[in-house]
Amino acid sequence: GVQPIIVALTGTASDSVLKDIQIQLDIGDEAIITPISFDREELHYNVVGCDSSVKLEQLDNILNTIPRYFGEDFYDFYSLKGNDTNGGIVFCPHARGGFGVHEIYTKLATRFICGRYATKTPYGTQKDEWDRIKKQNAKDFKDNNLTTLVATNAYGMGIDKPNIRYVIHY
Repeated sequence: GVQPIIVALTGTASDSVLKDIQIQLDIGDEAIITPISFDREELHYNVVGCDSSVKLEQLDNILNTIPRYFGEDFYDFYSLKGNDTNGGIVFCPHARGGFGVHEIYTKLATRFICGRYATKTPYGTQKDEWDRIKKQNAKDFKDNNLTTLVATNAYGMGIDKPNIRYVIHY
């Protein structure tokens, strides 16, 4: 019979993942197109190591410093400007408890136009209410009605949002 045409696309496949895809889809090397380089000159990384006791203070320092990289002051950088809004995500290791989405959101919401997204419901909130809130937060972030989203990795990065300016892994 006729072989079906297969298109498998990814923006982040490592060599080992690419090999695995080839095996699973039973396709040969001749069908693979990869970029000449995986370098992303527009991305800049910074790792800040600190003791857990000063983690929140370090997060605050980082969020205060980020606007300078873009030549803006704090209030301009973190204000809503439609499609020109500077978006950012603070990923937390879990939803509840210390270093969790709900705790960090509570701290940041006093200074930032932010929302939160996690699969686990915050204590004291009904599940159906939380499902509605997190969906609305995701929509508001995508629609530039929030500058910052505090989330677990349950929030997918496959979103089409060209104005993400920073991602912090807390």
